[in-house]
Amino acid sequence: MFNNFLSIFGDVVATAAVLVIALVLTIPPLLGFLFSFVNSRTRFKKLGAILWIILMIPILGISILAIWNGYAHIWGDNWRDDIYRFFFIAGVPLFLCASWFGRFFYRKKKTCWLVFPVIFAFEVVLASLMFWAVEAKPLNAYQDHFLSKEDIEKSEGYDFDFKTLRGSNYETAVLRIRGRGDSVYYRIYYYLCPFALDNASMNVYVLDNGVLSANFIKPLKKNVTPWTLLDKEKSSIAIKLRNAIMAYENEMTIKKMDNHGPVVSLKMDDFKKGIHRSMNFFIENLSIFPEANAISEMEESLWPPRETLTNYSDEQAEKACRDSQNFTGELGD
Repeated sequence: MFNNFLSIFGDVVATAAVLVIALVLTIPPLLGFLFSFVNSRTRFKKLGAILWIILMIPILGISILAIWNGYAHIWGDNWRDDIYRFFFIAGVPLFLCASWFGRFFYRKKKTCWLVFPVIFAFEVVLASLMFWAVEAKPLNAYQDHFLSKEDIEKSEGYDFDFKTLRGSNYETAVLRIRGRGDSVYYRIYYYLCPFALDNASMNVYVLDNGVLSANFIKPLKKNVTPWTLLDKEKSSIAIKLRNAIMAYENEMTIKKMDNHGPVVSLKMDDFKKGIHRSMNFFIENLSIFPEANAISEMEESLWPPRETLTNYSDEQAEKACRDSQNFTGELGD
């Protein structure tokens, strides 16, 4: 999350926006500094005090309103609202600190001039947080629901059961992994035409005039491997993957996401926590989200070679599937 937040400063437009916002935000504390300086270092003491009070009233009022809104839950209760409240509340101590420096500012002391870059630096932080709260978008990669008592009873004593699938237009393979303690097992389900599994229902679809039809037919080829114990290295990866999936929180970005193309699809039944988690994210977006990318890389490393699934190459699978259904068209998106 922190790395994604810092990506603000890797984007020229975002950086420029943050700096402009920060410059605007420096106006109140600089005015507080100026009015305090006038009050304490010049003969216009009353004028400085009056102007300082006039400026302080709306700043303090907005902060009190932000605190009250927080307690009243008017803004809700999420991280964006917390940033909004912090943004308004933080203005008060910054304004008071700048005013305090105004009373002790000496133009001839070089160190006194550091107050201005320090104020601006604080405002850059506040502007960055506000920009992030407004512009950041979540990956929305997962959905959770509680497992039923029956689901848990059917777990056969396993800690977790993990499924991930891969498919082309002519075949589908499902990798299923389940673990109990340090022992982790895997099984592969391979289907040659029909080719795809619906993520929600796991129904098999077939080619039908360029679209997908839910009319189930027997696959041209089906291969289900026996349960096989993973070696120590792969077992460790599978356990880390299970932990990473269940600990994952949606990452945020200000970058434009590409919601097209191949999808990484994962399903995890965590019988210890009693939670089923489904994860789906587009491969094109993985470069933006390091945690999701790490999950994808672990998932990738657990797949056995293609030769263990089928003796068909990609091209042979396509030809066999098309020939079996006399399909000569092109699939739609």
